Amino acid sequence: MSLITQGWGNARIAAEVGLAEQTIRNHASHLYAQFGVKSRTEAVIWAKDRGWEDNSLYLPDTPS
Repeated sequence: MSLITQGWGNARIAAEVGLAEQTIRNHASHLYAQFGVKSRTEAVIWAKDRGWEDNSLYLPDTPS
């Protein structure tokens, strides 16, 4: 969820973690259902309202 709250799209997340984009969509959909929200935007708001905006949860290495 931290990558989603950072504004990453499904394709970028999939490439970073080495999973298929559809797998990321499936996981995101399950999170939305658990949170009781219907959209990515609602999920981000839900998470940030609960303090999940800590970007230190996952910061990928960037090439030098």
